[in-house]
Amino acid sequence: MRFAWVLVLVAGCYDPDVDWDRIHEVPGDATDIADVLLMPTSVDAAPSTGPAVCAPGCAGTCDDGVCVISCIGTEACDETVVCPLTGPCRVVCSGRKACKEGVRCGLGKCEVECTGDEACRKRVHCETSCACDVTCGPDACKEEAFCQRPWCEAGDGCTSLPNSCNGC
Repeated sequence: MRFAWVLVLVAGCYDPDVDWDRIHEVPGDATDIADVLLMPTSVDAAPSTGPAVCAPGCAGTCDDGVCVISCIGTEACDETVVCPLTGPCRVVCSGRKACKEGVRCGLGKCEVECTGDEACRKRVHCETSCACDVTCGPDACKEEAFCQRPWCEAGDGCTSLPNSCNGC
């Protein structure tokens, strides 16, 4: 469990906008590292406006920083669907036994949508996520989802709507 907390702390310290090459440059008149870090950047430097990237380990597509994993069709995903350890994740299980081996959320916000006959045949595990919403259509969830707190359970699924169920 300590390893997971270390990963959360390290991930929280990462800043993709830091110009790491510039930190190692020491201008001729700089006397210490504080001078280098506090030097203004070039006027020509523009902030990055690229799309948000997903957390490492995303096995799907990236939609504005959210890892989206789509299992659409009969038995579309044969193995357990696993979200990245960190970062938000959205899983769509649509079709007969689309996610038959279940879904495992990471530490970030997690949304799982199960529609179709036994679409989420095995359990959705979102007890580690900071907020989790699991929606189960008729006969879609064979086993109830594991929510982060017992009072966040909503039928077969979970909800992050009450404040006590959303820790992100």
